[in-house]
Amino acid sequence: MKYKTQNPNAIKNPTKLIFYACMVALPLTHFAIFYIYVNFNSILMAFQTYDKATGSFVFGNTGFKNFAQIFVTLKETVYMPSAFKNSLIKYLCSFFFGTVFSITFAWYVYKKKTGAWLFRVILYLPSIISSVTLVTMFRYFSELAIPELVKTITGIEIQGLLYNQETTFGTILFFSIWMTFGGGLLMYGGTMSSISDSIIEAAEVDGVTPFKEFILIVVPMIWPTITTFMVSAAAGLFTDQMNLFTFYDTKAEFQLYTVGYYMYRQIKYSGTEYSEYPFLAAFGLGLTLITMPYVFFLRWFMNKVNPLAD
Repeated sequence: MKYKTQNPNAIKNPTKLIFYACMVALPLTHFAIFYIYVNFNSILMAFQTYDKATGSFVFGNTGFKNFAQIFVTLKETVYMPSAFKNSLIKYLCSFFFGTVFSITFAWYVYKKKTGAWLFRVILYLPSIISSVTLVTMFRYFSELAIPELVKTITGIEIQGLLYNQETTFGTILFFSIWMTFGGGLLMYGGTMSSISDSIIEAAEVDGVTPFKEFILIVVPMIWPTITTFMVSAAAGLFTDQMNLFTFYDTKAEFQLYTVGYYMYRQIKYSGTEYSEYPFLAAFGLGLTLITMPYVFFLRWFMNKVNPLAD
């Protein structure tokens, strides 16, 4: 009869277990505090009120009053429709243009086409430079360089793009999408690099054009990565503040608001009292309940249309 014995390495090398525990302790602690605790506390706060006498949040007879206040705020706050519209525009532009261009540029770099290194630098730059520094550079570029360039070429004087009401939102939208290219370039490019060279070589031998190679081979092979990015973007539909805080702090014009910026501003604004936190928690929870069905549907749909699915 054979008896199972313990792994001798686990006994002789307990330092491996200690090393592993030290490595996972920090990320697990971070996850427990900043994800589980924070979100659980936010859910509880949505059903509480702030007691000024004791300086604490209590349940009392709050019930769903904070959620009822959401409808009052949506009705009475004139810029809320614009905030929802801007959030939807930002999401759709990132969903279509951001995804398409990220995959296209990643493929261009992956194939090592002419100037690929330049695209790699320009698109990955926002990921390694402070957003404040980039905003400062972009502000000078859009306010001074672009008008001067247009004047030199056409002789026509135009306003800066950021302080012209007709172009402000589009300019910030462009900057916000550009900021996301770095992560997409890295992830999509890494996934493309894992595609077997024999598959690409066989396609080239069969006379497949670069366009067909991209559509029929590369895109299906990186489909799980595309799905991950799209689902993640959907989850942030109402939390994306479109870099407005970096541009304007808490003083952005109402017509530029997104829902994410509104929430962030209400928390950051020095005039916000603790008594408003339960309402903001309820508002965030309500947005989560709206977003969740769409996120699950999008994930199901992307898996359903997966070109490599059986």
